[in-house]
Amino acid sequence: MTGLTNGVTASREEILQATNRLLGKTFGDIDAEINGMADDERARSKHGVANVIEEGYFDIAINNDARPDFTDEGIELKVTPLRRTGGNELLRPKERLVLCMCDYTEIAEADHWTEVPALQKKLSSVLIIWYIHIVGQDRATYPIVWWDLWEPMDDPRWREQLQEDFEICKEKVMNGETPSEKHTTLLGTCPKHSGGYDHEDPASSPRHARVSSDAHPILDYAEKRGWSIGMGGAMEIFQEATGLQKASRGRASGIEIEELWGEAQKKAPHDVRRFSESFPEL
Repeated sequence: MTGLTNGVTASREEILQATNRLLGKTFGDIDAEINGMADDERARSKHGVANVIEEGYFDIAINNDARPDFTDEGIELKVTPLRRTGGNELLRPKERLVLCMCDYTEIAEADHWTEVPALQKKLSSVLIIWYIHIVGQDRATYPIVWWDLWEPMDDPRWREQLQEDFEICKEKVMNGETPSEKHTTLLGTCPKHSGGYDHEDPASSPRHARVSSDAHPILDYAEKRGWSIGMGGAMEIFQEATGLQKASRGRASGIEIEELWGEAQKKAPHDVRRFSESFPEL
């Protein structure tokens, strides 16, 4: 199995072909094949799971560059976990998708979400790779189960929903309120700091949790927040990407693991081992 030698300059076709080869692989598989070390700690550290893909497989340096990860093609990379639910038979997103920092001044000046430079860059074209987080197991055993190139700018449905949510967020900002995912369907904001922001007395908040006094059109020392796709929106994106219907098990809902494996078999250029083989209890 071969990754890319320089993801930054890779073509769209090269990126998607390399991504498709990941289906059914575990992070341990990928790491071992790249470095010859099945027990490489990069596959186990807190942030190492995504790094195995971004840096180890796609050869993209880990940094805070505002440009898309696959720079030449303008494609952003998101490696994100799914959790099991419904008797461990269903899958749904485990986390929100965090996009970029909020710039309150840009929000105030923009009429459309595409007029916010960082947001437009991050949402132009997003390669999302989903893997299953397995509670109590080494991260090297997590299987990669699906991927999709999400291009909301080219889809009227997503584009319009993003605009509707952006307008809600802008209204909150201009009213001196905090926009969050609870106010929107798809695009919202979330805290982008390690804690300690004081909503009652923002000026006393630690610097890492607040923006400067002139960085918000209404508030002094507003909270540092990032643009994000909330859990509901993340589930909607995942479901549409798979083309499968949500199933229910009691109160739980999600995409059936076995159905997703069947679709992965069709999509991959190789035989994909059953995802359930990664779960010793099943």
